[in-house]
Amino acid sequence: MEYKDYYAILGVDRKADQKQIKEAYRKLARKYHPDQSKEPDAADRFKEISEAYEVLGNPDKRAKYDSIPEGWNEAFGFDWATNGARHAGPWWRGKDGGQGVRFTFGSQGADGFSDFFRVFFGGADDLFTTAPRYARGTHRKQDVEGTLGITLREAYLGAEKSIRFNGHTSKIRIIPGTGDGSRIRLPGAGDPGNGRDLYVNIRVQPHHFFRLQGRDLECTLPVTVTEAALGAGVEFPFLKGSVSVKIPPGSQNGRTLRLKGLGLPAAGNKPAGNLLVRLEIRIPETLTAQEKEAFEQLQKASGFNPRANLVV
Repeated sequence: MEYKDYYAILGVDRKADQKQIKEAYRKLARKYHPDQSKEPDAADRFKEISEAYEVLGNPDKRAKYDSIPEGWNEAFGFDWATNGARHAGPWWRGKDGGQGVRFTFGSQGADGFSDFFRVFFGGADDLFTTAPRYARGTHRKQDVEGTLGITLREAYLGAEKSIRFNGHTSKIRIIPGTGDGSRIRLPGAGDPGNGRDLYVNIRVQPHHFFRLQGRDLECTLPVTVTEAALGAGVEFPFLKGSVSVKIPPGSQNGRTLRLKGLGLPAAGNKPAGNLLVRLEIRIPETLTAQEKEAFEQLQKASGFNPRANLVV
């Protein structure tokens, strides 16, 4: 199993702060996003970049990643089997005391993450384990459990996925509003001959623009100086069509606007989440002659001093 150097993937130093990591990710995500990039390896690079940010952009996961020792492959006692079945070492065991086994659904994994990520950062529910369950009488049958990755768009809009396990193909219906960590039961699909059920834990993949927090969606929206100062109605792409947000006059950099009910749609007994839009004021890196003149006139006309109350 290949070690993933997430710092090298994002092109940052190991001592980089969270702001530098975020900036590096956003720059690379724009460059390699499959819907925009013309690079031949854009899709693979985008997955790699997203995985790196999923770890380094989270302080807890980053600390865990930084603690992985040299010689980790031997230290953790891995025994990797063939034919797509990933077997964990003695430090990870199934609930019945046997070895834990991972879902893979193909050589690359359906969730888009590398084997390295799924082993260290997938969590216990990412292991494909046999979970003892007792039926009536003395008969004991063991169900099977694993993880399936879906995109944020699929979680929002819903989708139908097909998986193949033990020579049997099963269809999974992802209802709109399916959240990260949701669990779907497929009766008899774990072992059609012996009636074992298949439990599929849903993992929502990272998105390049929106971030899923519980049932809320978060994003950072670039706005101009004039939009922030004067107020404006701004429209931007959403997971379904587009969405508009009203920016109040005098909005400061970092202000967060809440759009009620525009997070993950309601599903089952879980309510709809909200869309949290964080404003990021941007200025042109290079000014045209007309823009420069306008800013110079504003500078002369304005009496605003942002440092007036600065005390040291």
